Amino acid sequence: MRNRRKPKRTGEAGKSGGFTLMELLVVVTIIAILAGFLFPVVNGIIRKTRGSQAEQTAQNLKAAISAYFTDYRKYPARSDGGTIADVTVESSHELMDILLPSDAEKRPGGLNTRGTGYYTGKTAKPISGGRYRSGVVLEADGGGELWDPFGSYYRVRMDADYNQRVDAPTWYTGLRLAERVIVWSPGPDRDDDDSGDNIKTW
Repeated sequence: MRNRRKPKRTGEAGKSGGFTLMELLVVVTIIAILAGFLFPVVNGIIRKTRGSQAEQTAQNLKAAISAYFTDYRKYPARSDGGTIADVTVESSHELMDILLPSDAEKRPGGLNTRGTGYYTGKTAKPISGGRYRSGVVLEADGGGELWDPFGSYYRVRMDADYNQRVDAPTWYTGLRLAERVIVWSPGPDRDDDDSGDNIKTW
């Protein structure tokens, strides 16, 4: 008896194993919609994480300055020879060469002749325009700079007239703060005056 072939089911003959163009378009559309929803969420998480990093680093920098004051009974800043008042600096070479310290600041006449390292941190990552973010740029002489997660220096104000308070920044509501050292980051927009996203230690 001859074997009879079973008839193919309707529609089976022309069916392939891959996706049709219409199915691919539907999948791509769904992925695009999901990405549109997820991008703001992911971006918000990244900004929040960087904000927490900036706050912690600002507190660490404040602690380093306080430790320097304990050892030297003065703040890590040079006097301009004028009226004694609060001094404001950035976490550029001006401040960080003293706290890291650089070879020059360890020599006689420098501001860290004991050679004590008051600040340590992870290495900063280069971004654009000669700027860095999230860490220290260490130079060959031991000095360097400290950058926030958004590509700016931290701002530091110290009680250089030793009256147990500092003037508040112009962008902050209030005239005086009962602090000896304050540190802030201008935040993601890198603008002090647009203070809604500034990150501060007080």
